[in-house]
Amino acid sequence: MDKYKEKLRFLGLTNNEVDVYITLLKNPKSTGALIKRSTSISNSRVYSSLDTLIGKGLVTYERISTGRLFSAVNPEMLNQLVNDRKQEINKLVPELQSLQNFKEISTKTEVYEGLNGFNTALNKFLECKDKSKIDILAFSNIAYKGNKLINLLKRINHKLILKKMKIRVLADHDSPIRNMPHYQKNTSVKYMPKGYVSPSAIDICEDKICIFIWGDKPYAFFIQNQEVADGFKSYFNFLWSIAKK
Repeated sequence: MDKYKEKLRFLGLTNNEVDVYITLLKNPKSTGALIKRSTSISNSRVYSSLDTLIGKGLVTYERISTGRLFSAVNPEMLNQLVNDRKQEINKLVPELQSLQNFKEISTKTEVYEGLNGFNTALNKFLECKDKSKIDILAFSNIAYKGNKLINLLKRINHKLILKKMKIRVLADHDSPIRNMPHYQKNTSVKYMPKGYVSPSAIDICEDKICIFIWGDKPYAFFIQNQEVADGFKSYFNFLWSIAKK
């Protein structure tokens, strides 16, 4: 049941609302007293949760001579709850963007943690123009030891292909990238001599740079500055000139 609770909480339900809702799925046409006994939630909080769930369209009731019998509606209504939240977020995003002030910012820096952070950082490069070029310094095979990260890179690369973006990768001598078919359509790869290894990777596109630090707790450092990006591109081009196919 815990797996259901976590996902229902993600949809915006409180712990009490989740317990009441799951109880009603299992025991339709329940009285408030029965819900209280099944959940060990206080009487006032049971009815408060019921009122909220009724307002969200997840619970209905019928009146009888002794009170009300409550039932959970078809769980498909959760889709409507998701759509409602999505609409609220769509309305909120432009309002939040209007609060941002980029006028005096010449350099933008951000730090991301974990796999979700990597996903956010990598998606920054999808903001680049179609047919842009991305240079990647990847002197490490650490990144390719985790299936989750490999799958994330596959998804991002597929989106880059759709945008007709071209990738140049500088990999370490023993990199497994040469055996990864999802890198072949839009990617040129060169390999550094043995001994050129780094615990990180650096992605560069337009005015964006992202430094990815692998490890038990991975980090991504994002920088947006044209001069800094140009410096990294010059460094990349020099290494590209000495690398081998």
